[in-house]
Amino acid sequence: MRAIQRLLSVDRHTKAVHRRIGQHSAQRHDAHSLYPLTHGEGYRKGAVAFNVDERSIYNLIKSAINPSLGYLFLADAQGTVLSHSDKLLIGKQTGELLWSKEMNERDEGQFRTKINGINRTVFYMKSPYTGWEIISVVSDSELSKPLVQVRNTLFGISIILLLLAGGMAMVLNSWMFRPVKRVLSSVTKQLQAYGVYERKDEHTADDEFSGIEVSLSYILADSSRMYRQMRETQPVIKWRLVMDALIGARKNPGELLPSLEAIGFPLHAMQYIAMAAEFDRKSGIATPQDLHLYSYALCNVAEEIINTEYRGIAIEARDGMVVIVLSFDDEDGEANLLRALAVAEMIKSYVEEQFKQTISIGLGRMTQDLGALQHSFHDAMSALSYKMILGGNTIISSEDIREPARGEFMRLLGMTDGIVDSLRLTDGEKMT
Repeated sequence: MRAIQRLLSVDRHTKAVHRRIGQHSAQRHDAHSLYPLTHGEGYRKGAVAFNVDERSIYNLIKSAINPSLGYLFLADAQGTVLSHSDKLLIGKQTGELLWSKEMNERDEGQFRTKINGINRTVFYMKSPYTGWEIISVVSDSELSKPLVQVRNTLFGISIILLLLAGGMAMVLNSWMFRPVKRVLSSVTKQLQAYGVYERKDEHTADDEFSGIEVSLSYILADSSRMYRQMRETQPVIKWRLVMDALIGARKNPGELLPSLEAIGFPLHAMQYIAMAAEFDRKSGIATPQDLHLYSYALCNVAEEIINTEYRGIAIEARDGMVVIVLSFDDEDGEANLLRALAVAEMIKSYVEEQFKQTISIGLGRMTQDLGALQHSFHDAMSALSYKMILGGNTIISSEDIREPARGEFMRLLGMTDGIVDSLRLTDGEKMT
């Protein structure tokens, strides 16, 4: 009755009313709630009071918040336990470990505490209607349990993948590595037949991977040695291939183009022309070695000038004579002949300026096929032979001497015969 009297004196704007947990019996706890009637002050005639079983409140909270990770309980603003799974704790104080000053200042939040040596996290939420605190206590190990489960799952998956990779490696070893090893061993044995140095047996390796590594090292060593030998013999191969084209020694001249390209001298396949260049004053060069160096330098200069716009190759045919092959990628014979004359003029001018020597160059006829290059070479040599008549430091084309029956050439021969006859006469005969 005293509680009801106090309730009736509460102001009409006040929501909070007296609520408490009482023990109805030894096995049951009830929540007693008193609500004033909504009349104005001075007109209140009574109050509404009702009891709720504490277990119903706890079950209602438990159905809304899953307590599987910890435990839940209900406390009032003073920290008195109102509802708990352990009914013996109802009506007792929560204690400092489960109560924080922040709970009086904030409606919800969390804080960390340590109970019985175990780190725990306390989550709290205040009910705006009753002012009670719904508190959930969860240990850190329970919080991290889902992450631990995910970690263990990923760890198990990684172990399965590792075992699967190991099994696949064994299968691939028997399916792929052994045939590869047999191929490498076969290639190594074939290369060893042409080797010039002692090898170790790859079967003395610790495992199959080491054996494959040894075989690959042998192949790479042989490849490096063969490349070095090819570089050393490249001038000889180049000279042999070009001479075969110039003298027509190949039954299938078309095979020369891939061979030249393989050693680094690709040629166009449309038109070709041969040029023969010879130093004019070979007797003025001190030694045959110097003449060979001049010829070697002339070959390099000719190839460098030609390859700026076209494709060509040059070799030393004999002492002091260089043969140059120039190729074009179109079939315009007249234009290509003019281009060849321009290239010859550039080579002649360069030698005169840089080498301080003069050369005479003979140009052959334009050919459509590499097999007919021997005819162009023959025409170039024939044109070069006319430098005895036309003088040194000249460019002589086969077009200039192609018609020996022309009147100008016959008059030149007649003058030559007269000069020779006059040289044979004595002074006395000339006076008569």
